[in-house]
Amino acid sequence: MISRVALAAVLLAAMAVIVLPQGADADDPVEPATVTLYGYVGDVSNETGNVPLDGVVVRVVDARGGTIAESVTGMDEAGEFVLAYTDDQVPVGMTFTKEGYTVRTWPESVFMKLDTDVFAYDYSEIIPDEDGRYRLTSDVSGGSFIGMGLTEGHIFGNVYSDSGKGLSGAKVSITSSDGQIFTTTAGSNGYFDIQAYYGTYTLEVTCKGFQDSGKMEVSTFDPSIVVILKEKDHTLFFGLDVPHTLEVIGVIIAILVLLVVAISRARSRKGKSWITIVNDLDQQDEEDEYRGRFGSSGRRRPSGRGCCPRRPSPL
Repeated sequence: MISRVALAAVLLAAMAVIVLPQGADADDPVEPATVTLYGYVGDVSNETGNVPLDGVVVRVVDARGGTIAESVTGMDEAGEFVLAYTDDQVPVGMTFTKEGYTVRTWPESVFMKLDTDVFAYDYSEIIPDEDGRYRLTSDVSGGSFIGMGLTEGHIFGNVYSDSGKGLSGAKVSITSSDGQIFTTTAGSNGYFDIQAYYGTYTLEVTCKGFQDSGKMEVSTFDPSIVVILKEKDHTLFFGLDVPHTLEVIGVIIAILVLLVVAISRARSRKGKSWITIVNDLDQQDEEDEYRGRFGSSGRRRPSGRGCCPRRPSPL
C-alpha cells in the first residue's frame, strides 16, 4: 500500500515538473518585434538635377518630440537613411533636418506633413523586402523620394563712407560658389537687403567716387554686414587732388598775367613797347575820300553842269 502511495507521489511530482514550465512560458510577455524602415533624400535645388543629399538627420519621434530612432544620410549610401525601432514604441512621425535646407517634396502615399516639421507616415500597405525592411521612398533617380531644397535667407547691412555717411546708391552684389549673382542698390542711409539661398557668398560693393570694397566672404548664417568705403584719391599732379590742382593752376595763371603787365609797363617807359596798338581807321577814311574824288582811275572827277562840252546840233 505504501509503495503504491509513494509511486503516485513520484508520478505527480514528475507531472508538476513537466507541466509547470509549460504554464510559465504561456504567461511570459511576448518579445517586441523590430521595425526597420528606409528611404532616400535628394537635393532638388541642384541646377544639374536631383542628387543624393548627405548630412540629413532623419529621426523617428514620439508625441513629446523625443527621438525613438535616428539616422544620418551619406553620399556613399546615395542619400539613404535606415531607421529601426521596436513595435512597442509609439512614433508620431519623422523629421528631416539639415542646416540651410527645407523639405520641398515627399511621397504623399506614405507621408503627410503635420502642422510642424513632423511628417506622419504609414507603412501598413508596404510589403517588406526579403530582409524584412520597409522601403518608404524610391531612390533619388526615381520621383518619390524626400526632396530637400536650399532655404531662402538674406544678407543685409549698411554701406558707409569713411566719414560715417550712409552711401545711398551703392551697388552691392554677392556671388555664390557656383557663380550665381544677386545684386541690389543701397537705399536710405546706405541700407541694403539681399534675398538669397542659405550659404556662403563673396560680397563686393562699389560706389561712384569711392574705392571698391574688394571681395569679402559673407554668410546667411551671420547675415548682418557693415561695409565702409574710402573716398577715391583724386591725385593729378605731385600728389595733389583736383581742387588743389585747380588752385595751383589759377595761381600760375595769375602770376603769368602779372608778369606780362609788368614787362609791358617797363618797355613802355623806355619808349620801346613791344606791344603795338594799330589803329587803321584814319587811313581807311582817307582812302574812302580819295576814291570819292578821283574814282578808281585816279583822275579827278569834274563837277557841275559845265563839265561836259555841248555837242553841236545838226544842220
